[in-house]
Amino acid sequence: MQASARATWRPLMLALLLAAAAPASARVTRRTLQQVQRQAPGPTIANWNHDHSTTPLVFAAVETVEDVVAVVSDPTLYPSPLLPVVSVHSVTECNVNDEGTILSLVSMDKVLGLDTSRGTVKVQAGIKLLALHDWLGTQGWEFSFAPEIGDASVGSLVVSTSKDSSLDGPGYLTALVEEVTYVSGDGKLVTISAASNGKELYDLTSSYGTMGIVVEVVLRVRPQKYIYTIPNFICITGSTREAHEEFARRLVKLRADADNLMVIASPKIGTAYAEQRKKLADQGAAAEQAKQWASYNTVEIIKQIKYSAFKDGALPSFPWNKLLTATIPIINPFFPAVHFRRALVNHYPAVSATEPRLDFSYYEHRDFSRFVEVYAGAMDFVRDWKAKTGFEPNGLATYFVERPGGRPAGSNYQDPNPGISYMIDPIFGDPSNQQWEDFLSAFNQYHVKAGAVLSLSQTKHVWPPQAIPIPSSVAHPRLTTKYYKQFVQ
Repeated sequence: MQASARATWRPLMLALLLAAAAPASARVTRRTLQQVQRQAPGPTIANWNHDHSTTPLVFAAVETVEDVVAVVSDPTLYPSPLLPVVSVHSVTECNVNDEGTILSLVSMDKVLGLDTSRGTVKVQAGIKLLALHDWLGTQGWEFSFAPEIGDASVGSLVVSTSKDSSLDGPGYLTALVEEVTYVSGDGKLVTISAASNGKELYDLTSSYGTMGIVVEVVLRVRPQKYIYTIPNFICITGSTREAHEEFARRLVKLRADADNLMVIASPKIGTAYAEQRKKLADQGAAAEQAKQWASYNTVEIIKQIKYSAFKDGALPSFPWNKLLTATIPIINPFFPAVHFRRALVNHYPAVSATEPRLDFSYYEHRDFSRFVEVYAGAMDFVRDWKAKTGFEPNGLATYFVERPGGRPAGSNYQDPNPGISYMIDPIFGDPSNQQWEDFLSAFNQYHVKAGAVLSLSQTKHVWPPQAIPIPSSVAHPRLTTKYYKQFVQ
């Protein structure tokens, strides 16, 4: 071979040798960077109820962990800040990112494995709750967290707020997390576990995604169990403080008579829907009972009641509401239901900006001994606001959430102590209604004074002094949007 030919081939051979010697992840990253679906400028994306929209500088649809690493590692093609999304169901501006890049994790929705010996399931971050519940059900397994709205992604709930009146387990998803793999703001792939990296894991689960982009999660699961659900309808009589306290005490008793309770109270129609949930010790008898009672269709009726409330933002009005009086304060018009938890998890399809659609705001209270006082005060506030402005929300959705405790105190909003939290969420069917927005701003102040913990992803109109801040040691600038930046200290 002539010298000139050798001079030409040597750099090429050296490049090939270097490529072969490079780590596999580096080679995959360079290759997948070209495969990432990139759009600049990005499309306009609205959240589910059309209250907020955003037009990012760049939109990237990722399919693999390597895709996410590649995007995070290239700030030129994918400018900061980065914001991962799936369902865009959140009601706050946490999904707005006009200044940077939005990553869609919709395609990262796979179950990666079920370990029955450990009682864990490994999933990609983009899988939605309902899809995971359904898949686990085919295997005879479940996880205790089963909220009505099944469209949130696992990855989003790992790093933000969630709630459910769960049985036999914590009422928020972060407490079920055993292990998380995330991509840091520096583009590094990091895996942490509750067993080995407890403090770091709890920082991540309280970071609202500013610490890392979650790509894979290991959750604690168990063999599925039948539960017993009783749908009750309660008369809301009177609007005095005494009447409101009496109603709150009735809710406490209903919960005490069961294992947990979820309530949607509507002073507007004078009725509350109260769903008692009970554990069943004899699962064999429960299975037989479920078959015998299936013809009553109570599960489907309950699903439809809650679908209407959490899709339209209003509790339906039923004929039997007229039967409710001070002398007949509670009725059970339907047969009880025996079912698996996943049976009451709903899918909420896309809605238009002109039809009724749920809007809500989140307020967590952690001292259960004050429930009657705080709940009655919330009903007083609704009454007084209506007298002052003529406006009232369509209802108050209330959850009772078990806190398992055992979490390290420090830079996170999650209470390290065991106990019962309760959430009082006002609901309405039109997020564009200015009277509703004005009500929420004032309602925030009531709850803050009452000691509530607010959520950056579920409480509307939060301003920094009202919220528990995100520590600057946790939030990475590459992953901190304009909305979250105001809460970093």
